[in-house]
Amino acid sequence: MTIARRIITSFSTHASPLHRLLFFLLIFGFLIEVANSIYLYLFTSLKTIYMGMVLFHIAFGFALSAVLIAYLLSHLLTIRHRRHGKSVGTGLATMGAALICFGLGIYLTFAGVPRHNVGKLYLHIASGLTILFLFGIHFKTVLPFRKSVPENSSASAWIRPALRFSGMAVLVLLAAVAILNRRTLLPNGEVQAAVSENEAVYPELSYDKTGNPFFPSLATTKTGGFIPASELGGSEACGESGCHQDIYDQWNASAHRNSSFNNPFYRRATVYMGERTGYPPTKFCGGCHDPLIIFPGNMDKEVDTKSPEANTGLSCISCHSIIGVRDLRGNGSYVIESPEPYPFVRSNQPFLQGLNRMLIRVKPGPHRATFLKPLHKTAEFCMVCHKVHIPEQVNLFHWIRGQDEYDNWQNSGVSGNAVGGWYDSAEKPKLCQDCHMPETDSADMGQIGGKIHNHRFPGPNTALPAIHQDQAQLEASEKFLKDKRVSVDIVALKRKAGDGYDICYLPLNPCAVRPGETVMVEVIVRNRGVGHTFPGGTNDSNEVWVDFEAEDAG
Repeated sequence: MTIARRIITSFSTHASPLHRLLFFLLIFGFLIEVANSIYLYLFTSLKTIYMGMVLFHIAFGFALSAVLIAYLLSHLLTIRHRRHGKSVGTGLATMGAALICFGLGIYLTFAGVPRHNVGKLYLHIASGLTILFLFGIHFKTVLPFRKSVPENSSASAWIRPALRFSGMAVLVLLAAVAILNRRTLLPNGEVQAAVSENEAVYPELSYDKTGNPFFPSLATTKTGGFIPASELGGSEACGESGCHQDIYDQWNASAHRNSSFNNPFYRRATVYMGERTGYPPTKFCGGCHDPLIIFPGNMDKEVDTKSPEANTGLSCISCHSIIGVRDLRGNGSYVIESPEPYPFVRSNQPFLQGLNRMLIRVKPGPHRATFLKPLHKTAEFCMVCHKVHIPEQVNLFHWIRGQDEYDNWQNSGVSGNAVGGWYDSAEKPKLCQDCHMPETDSADMGQIGGKIHNHRFPGPNTALPAIHQDQAQLEASEKFLKDKRVSVDIVALKRKAGDGYDICYLPLNPCAVRPGETVMVEVIVRNRGVGHTFPGGTNDSNEVWVDFEAEDAG
């Protein structure tokens, strides 16, 4: 007599009808859930069939939890008078593993599986495997007491075929789903690698204005066509979902957020340019400042400066959907794509929106691979918009270099790449992100070790937060600027003396001056913590002022 036959005939003879029904529902359901789990663990996809299997796993798991609780109550009532220690002990251990497995499943459904919950996911999987192991031991301890059970009991005649049919049905179901998904599934370990293949240069895309509808910006899309604004906007959802609230709040105060027509300086310059030269040349600005206007093809005409698209700036999705750098010219020389969405991402129904958020939480791998690429951790990612040249088609004159933080960083001691820097950085080489996206404490779903990269992008721009009366952003910018970035030393006074000058070196001795006397002050301003030239930014407009006061004894 096999173990399986003993189990079947034992329950057919000794257990109540309800108890038998719960038992077989639990065994059959658990086998289906295990098979589904193996499928979900080995593969990943954003296709509807796969995500439907994720939802099935969750819904079926909740239903199975109810069956488990009902069976445990029934079983405990059945065996409450037994004194066989081994069977009771292994049964309680199996019950404990089942409660841990289902409890963690329920927890992960609501808490999600960000990086800090991956350990709980593996514990959920391990406890499921433990159930199978302990279940076998439990029945091995029980069977010696049930050898007298007849093999040909009436109930066992239909239970054995039912179990065989159930097992075959599970295998057929898994095979069918695998065949339907054969072109969309990726092994979990290859998700990041598959996305990284897109991070390439696209030299075949023409810079000519007839070949790129976004010229004179050098930005383009993966398909060469337009992308609707709805597929690049919606940053609010990143915060409202409860996943990235800290990152959203930081971004919402940043200069990137206020890069479009919600920036009064940019708005006036761009409107003036459109009125003077026509609107198509303003696309030169739009690739970096207005992704929600230029990529839908709406920058060839006058822009409604009060529209939501004109007041979003660089949205979360527009930055994180960049998949490649075309070259090192700058002027928005990147390739962007419309990201593949999770199911229901653009639904207006609250229930479907909730399902979308749950799918992202419990299956974040595709989401992370889509929106966080190795490219985002490079200086070249920042270069595409922080290196500028003005082409002849824009100024109707000739090529002129504009802002260029990337080459200046390369040539500085901070990058670790140059030999001609004025000084050698005492610290390890730094990227743009090391200074302008420093790690900060957060409980955000994207945190690693309690840290996220600061999406305020602190820098020298104190004008925008002052205009928007954003005290927190203003203080963050001022703190950033005062953190040992630049030193100012007054080193000497010079007086006219005949045909030359008398020089008084202040570090060595004090100098007395007479009321009404005119003197020249020698000042050294030294760049100590700026990873590029000082001042940076737009070279034709930025100026640095050094201000000091001379006081008498009173």
